[in-house]
Amino acid sequence: MTSEGARAFEERLTQLQETVQRLEAEHLTLEEAIAAYERTVELANECSQMLDEAELRITTIDAQSRSLREESSVYRFSSASAAALLLGEDEDDLADLLDDE
Repeated sequence: MTSEGARAFEERLTQLQETVQRLEAEHLTLEEAIAAYERTVELANECSQMLDEAELRITTIDAQSRSLREESSVYRFSSASAAALLLGEDEDDLADLLDDE
């Protein structure tokens, strides 16, 4: 969630809390209570959706990070192979290295 998204979430959460307090504390007419309840459900759904999106984003980042760690652990740098490639001791080494990728 971006800082703008976090701000939007906090604003909706504050509105939700205020609406719930209003429902609990005030003596509302039936129409006012229904309207406040509808707004509460709307705000709760928006907050829930924003949290779901944030969770999905975090899960995606974790999966990408895990994948990168697994890939990096598979690739092993060999200084002897690098030296041989740089010094040109074996032309087939470059082709082998490229085939491994």
